[in-house]
Amino acid sequence: MSEPDAIQHAVLQGLARRAAAASGPLREAMEVRMKPLAQRPAPPPAAPAAPRARPWADLLARLGTEARARPQAQAALAGAQRLSLQRHLADLQAPLPEQLGPLNNEVLARRALQQLQALSPAYLQRLATQLTALAALAPLASEPAPPKPASPASKPRSKATAPRRR
Repeated sequence: MSEPDAIQHAVLQGLARRAAAASGPLREAMEVRMKPLAQRPAPPPAAPAAPRARPWADLLARLGTEARARPQAQAALAGAQRLSLQRHLADLQAPLPEQLGPLNNEVLARRALQQLQALSPAYLQRLATQLTALAALAPLASEPAPPKPASPASKPRSKATAPRRR
């Protein structure tokens, strides 16, 4: 069944429902409109949809299977993540310059990360891993386009040429 046939059948069903609820001249007009449409055969039921492709889920499943097959690689990755986290935590312990005020962005960020380390070290490790991945992707991002020069139409009018409104 083609899509237009299915749509037309759905329209016909909707008209039939509305005509059943209507009365008087409106109902008669709807029945006249439905008569030529009703003479067409009903479309056959649609075939069941094919399973949708799930490339992302398939890739993740394949990567997960390969990672489980290589426990040495997992151990090395976990060790590298721990070293990276330790390096970041050491940076948090470094003293800050004294001229920075209590509401300085760097002071507030360090204080938040230190509290996060005290509350949930596992979450801090995951956050540091994600931030490291984002930092690695930053150079790959394309540079923003240079700003376009202003067009003559967008320049403000001078007082001499501007129309007066009252």
